[in-house]
Amino acid sequence: MKKRILIVDDEGDSKLLKHALAEYEVRVETDSTAALGVAIEFQPDLILMDLVMPEVHGSVLAENIRCEERLRRVPIVLVSALVHSKRNDGRVVQMGDYPALGKPFSVDELKNCIVQQLSGKRPILPLSPGTLAGS
Repeated sequence: MKKRILIVDDEGDSKLLKHALAEYEVRVETDSTAALGVAIEFQPDLILMDLVMPEVHGSVLAENIRCEERLRRVPIVLVSALVHSKRNDGRVVQMGDYPALGKPFSVDELKNCIVQQLSGKRPILPLSPGTLAGS
């Protein structure tokens, strides 16, 4: 059975991600207000979530998901242009309580991140100074 990945991103480029992640069962949700309900229904093994979205910010949505008993242990990876991936060489960094991957990222970087998160072996680097956009 394929692992399930829920992508929560208000931008339409998630269709390309869905194609790149063909080995997984992928569902894309572009409405952050509907994402919690979709996650409960879909029961993903991993959630990739844009940080900056209209309506509900990714960090708030991540906390709401953590409060839901059925989703409490599902890894959540924040994906954001606010994290400079070049400064982190495509590595996952810690942003608050969640791992984060900087946009833009390569398909290989994304796949490596997913494998690490699903395996439970989650090497996460601390967010270094200058990692956030504008710093």
